[in-house]
Amino acid sequence: MMSFGIRPNSPFSLGEVLFDENSDFHLSFMENLKTNFPKMKTKCSIESLALLQALAAERNLSSAADKVGIPVSTASRYLGELREYFEDPLFSRCREGLIPTRRARSLASRVGMLLAEYSAITEPEAFNLKKAVREVFIGCVDNAPFSLFPHLAEQVQEYAPGVTLTFLPISGDRYELLAHNDLDFVISPMLSEAQSPLHALPLGVNRYVLVCGSEHPLASLSAPATDEDVCKYPFIDIIVKSIRRRNLVLREARFPNWKNVHSAVRTYFFLPFVNALTKSDFLMVLPERTAQALSRTNDLKIVDTATKSLTDEPQIIWHDITHRDPLMQWLRGMFVTAAKNAV
Repeated sequence: MMSFGIRPNSPFSLGEVLFDENSDFHLSFMENLKTNFPKMKTKCSIESLALLQALAAERNLSSAADKVGIPVSTASRYLGELREYFEDPLFSRCREGLIPTRRARSLASRVGMLLAEYSAITEPEAFNLKKAVREVFIGCVDNAPFSLFPHLAEQVQEYAPGVTLTFLPISGDRYELLAHNDLDFVISPMLSEAQSPLHALPLGVNRYVLVCGSEHPLASLSAPATDEDVCKYPFIDIIVKSIRRRNLVLREARFPNWKNVHSAVRTYFFLPFVNALTKSDFLMVLPERTAQALSRTNDLKIVDTATKSLTDEPQIIWHDITHRDPLMQWLRGMFVTAAKNAV
């Protein structure tokens, strides 16, 4: 008799209809299933094929297992699966070992070609800097390439001529851009506010100095300029986007004593205003290495001040999605080396 009810959690339920496993219907159904749908063949894996080739060469199950790098018990199971799959004993045991059948010898030669092709497909291509072609996107303030790693581009071009370094203005959503792979690196001292999973390497310590034109009244002082001396003059101020999407004024952040001085200009891009600085009473706060480089080629002077700047530690920051990329690993080393050599 067939009985049914609503027991959806039963292993014998079909939808919500249940068949009694002892009923005539169920027993007849299962017998019909066995007759018309015999057990499907075991899948033939690449590992079992590798064992077949090794067995044909070694003629010993233990030696073949060692060659393939699997336990003997696993090799024995694979051999059973191969025999079932190909419907052939494949190997006969005798005094000389496991002798391959005609079918096994035919398969072994074809399997060799298959395994060679499989290895060619799955083997990772050796990383070659000379052949690397990539555009790498770096978010940073505009003076970072100038002061932190001035020779980076030439060094990268020498070893990886197909790589393009694209420097983009730093933005408040810098870490989201890293996570979405729209940026590869960010140069910033503000990792503490970032979201994981991020990685970072230090690029040294940034100190900041006061800069003016060589004809500026502060340029000729014989003693360090006091806060009172400095606060008489307007500033061309560099601003940086913080993570919270507000403008951070570099002077206010690094010289808090000068926070209330008038800003004549605020800009993300300081280089266009270097010429104005040489011909006016404006002052500017710059990273020390940037100021030193500019003073060698422009009519600028670094002013010794009684108040010294707060420092920060710029870092190269990247997301976990590029952490194991061989090109990115090499570039991170190049950034760190270039920054160290720029000191």
